[in-house]
Amino acid sequence: MAACNKVVFFTILLLSGILFLENKVEHVSAQICTADCAPGVEYMICPPKKRTKPNCTNCCRAKNNRCQLYRSDNSQICT
Repeated sequence: MAACNKVVFFTILLLSGILFLENKVEHVSAQICTADCAPGVEYMICPPKKRTKPNCTNCCRAKNNRCQLYRSDNSQICT
C-alpha cells in the first residue's frame, strides 16, 4: 500500500512539473536565410545597441539576430 502511494505521489509530481515547464517554454521563429548581401548597408545595430560594420548581411539574417540595418544617411533598410 505504501509503495502504491509513492507511485501515485511521484506520478502527480512528474505531471505537475511537465505542465509547469511547458508553460515556460518560449517558441523561436527562426527561418532559413539566403547568403545574399543587401546593397547599401552602411552599419547595423544589434542588441545591446551595439553599432557594427557588417561584412555581408541581409534583412533575413539581421532579423534572426534581432539587428537593424541602416544606410549611410541613417535610414533603416528593413523593418
